[in-house]
Amino acid sequence: MFRKLRVGTLPFLVAAVLLGGAPPARAAVYDLLSAGQSQSLAAANIGAGAIAIQSNNDSSTGTGTINSFVRVHSGGSVASESGLNSTNVNLFDSNNGHNFARTLSDVPYVVIGTTYYREFRVDLNEPNSNTNHIVGINQIQIFARTGDLTDPTVGSGHQVSVLQAAAAAPPTDLAPVIQIAGATEIFRLSGIGVTGNAIRIDEGLDNGSGSGDMRLLIPDALFVGLSPTTDIILYSQFGTPPNTVTGGGQAGGFEEWYVRQNNTPPPPTTSTPEPTTLGMALVGLAGFGIAKLRRSRRQKAVLA
Repeated sequence: MFRKLRVGTLPFLVAAVLLGGAPPARAAVYDLLSAGQSQSLAAANIGAGAIAIQSNNDSSTGTGTINSFVRVHSGGSVASESGLNSTNVNLFDSNNGHNFARTLSDVPYVVIGTTYYREFRVDLNEPNSNTNHIVGINQIQIFARTGDLTDPTVGSGHQVSVLQAAAAAPPTDLAPVIQIAGATEIFRLSGIGVTGNAIRIDEGLDNGSGSGDMRLLIPDALFVGLSPTTDIILYSQFGTPPNTVTGGGQAGGFEEWYVRQNNTPPPPTTSTPEPTTLGMALVGLAGFGIAKLRRSRRQKAVLA
């Protein structure tokens, strides 16, 4: 999906052509504007194979059904809001009292075909009666870290710092990008120095807050090797800037990330016998064969 070329981009494009350079890559806009619509997400070099699915079939997102882990809300009608989960600190627009650390064991499995995914869900809280029910997610970053965050400050030299601030100035609309000290980044929706991607969700397809709006599936293969007790930190930014697409601003309540409680088993593991065990099995088979051969020879001698 392409946006209209803005006048402010023309000087840059002309200069790029004269200097032999290429214009910046255009944003990918992933629409979830109809019930059950799904999109394969082209991650920004980190975490390939993710899928976003429109979801309005969560009949209940109450206690005992879900594990909510972060509410993002800056208050009132604003252009954008962002946040991440942590029990210890509330950074960006994360809501105090509704912000919790989660470990990998808390994130459920989902199987599509033969591929296993880890599933995250978001419940939007925007008005259904006007154009503001179209919500844009411009950034999603997922990190794995040993231990929860403890530093209440964002900035250089702290546990959380900003690699790239959101910017709507042409020629490139930039999504915010953060980094977390001591963490491994598993997935990133929008990259650095290029036009940010966006997921557009029609919140009007559900029954309002408490119904769920999107399922985010991240391949389980990206989490291989991590301990079940590893902390999983999800950062997200809603609204504008950077993507000047129809809809996207915030005009209602909080946006809430959560995981459902289900009983999908983990992917099966294939085990290779230890060398000692395998060797003993071969010796046993060989001994059985020799004994059988000897019995056969004795029987022939008796008959002769």
